[in-house]
Amino acid sequence: MPEKPCQYKTKAKNAQEAHEAIRPTSAKRIPSDIKNFLKPEQFKLYTLIWNRTIACQMIHATLDTVGVNLACGEGNIFRATGSTLVNPGFMAVYQEGVDDKKGDDEDEKMLPPLEVGEWIKLKDIRTDQHFTEPPPRFSEASLVKNLEEFGIGRPSTYASIISTLQQREYVVLEKKRFIALMRRANRHCTRTAIINTPHSTMLAAIKLKRLTLMWRAIPH
Repeated sequence: MPEKPCQYKTKAKNAQEAHEAIRPTSAKRIPSDIKNFLKPEQFKLYTLIWNRTIACQMIHATLDTVGVNLACGEGNIFRATGSTLVNPGFMAVYQEGVDDKKGDDEDEKMLPPLEVGEWIKLKDIRTDQHFTEPPPRFSEASLVKNLEEFGIGRPSTYASIISTLQQREYVVLEKKRFIALMRRANRHCTRTAIINTPHSTMLAAIKLKRLTLMWRAIPH
């Protein structure tokens, strides 16, 4: 734990801060101590809340970025890059999940502690071919995260923004992912293709919404 309690400020400029965060009434109420008094789903939810609350008051995790050259026979060198854990910090209690993990992200790979000259046991040899992939489609969680980053709306309006995008058929939700559509906003707007990138998808849909509102406001 740090010497002083950690304090945080909101990232959203327009947040009204009207609601208190969900947290345990006391950090001393350890999940394992009250498990017998809770239903299985209640215990899982309380454990998640308790772990996240305790983790936010712990020190940062310390990772070392390392590169390892592995020799296999004469003239065969394989290189592995990743991170080694020096001090787990808050990661000992809680690790936040990621919606869209990239399999080729070298920085996210964790390597075990290794020593120079150490012999490593070969488990398997795989020949994989990787192709450049487009950015992943939005989920509801990743869309809200992007709305926060670009300062669009505030927490109390995120649900209505997502609902409006679906009702006006700018996007459809398939397998928990938003699929962008092509539609005509009105007779004075040319047909616009909403391409599937995090920034342009969102902004194009919101621009179409604003054009529609402007058209309705003009006397006919």
